[in-house]
Amino acid sequence: MARRLNAQISKNPELLYLSAQALIAQSSTIGSVATAPIHFDNQGHVLNVSRLSRFTGRRTKFDRMILLDTSSPPPRQLYHVADWTETHLGPSLCTLLDSRRYEQDKDFTKKGNFGCKEWGRQLYDSSRPYIDVTTYTATGNFIGQFMGWARIVDAPKPIIGMQDNTWMCLHECPAGETPGVIKNIKTWTSKHGYAIPVPPAFQPEYPDKNYDDETYCESSQEIPQLMTHAIMYE
Repeated sequence: MARRLNAQISKNPELLYLSAQALIAQSSTIGSVATAPIHFDNQGHVLNVSRLSRFTGRRTKFDRMILLDTSSPPPRQLYHVADWTETHLGPSLCTLLDSRRYEQDKDFTKKGNFGCKEWGRQLYDSSRPYIDVTTYTATGNFIGQFMGWARIVDAPKPIIGMQDNTWMCLHECPAGETPGVIKNIKTWTSKHGYAIPVPPAFQPEYPDKNYDDETYCESSQEIPQLMTHAIMYE
């Protein structure tokens, strides 16, 4: 779908950005959950995806996080990844899906109620040993669509979540463990000295109606080291 959208956008010279989703393919799956991690060096060069080896991550003056092919001559096509925002939770990378996820009176449960604000809160909380990306619902828990990130200065944290009744470690698993199913969450958390995940009182935890003073970041220039661009529930 992203490729079809880009084909339409490219016909209009007034539209600046194409969708970066057309460039990114899933790298691994655990059951029905697909992940696509992208690693950057401190200059923004993509390190781990061969088809993106010519691309570099940049933050524009309009606070857009983009990918561009620096090997091609100008004018270079810009691929929009996310928007760089500064909230009360700290700097965040938020997608269009996130902006809709937090709108007042909108129900985005099908896509997942875990988004960039929940990710940022857990990433920057030094007392949390992992990031729990579960969307908790009365009819069943699952891992929805979202994008996560980490800066070069951020220590790695395991990314875990529950898909139906199965816990999984998706990325940065502790003690060199391979991403995959967590057979017993109590045993796993005890083994690594973690607390058992506790569902939040409600999701999304940071809807716009509760936070009307969010502002765009104007100073920080960190380049993300990791962007888990698409962790998709299918």
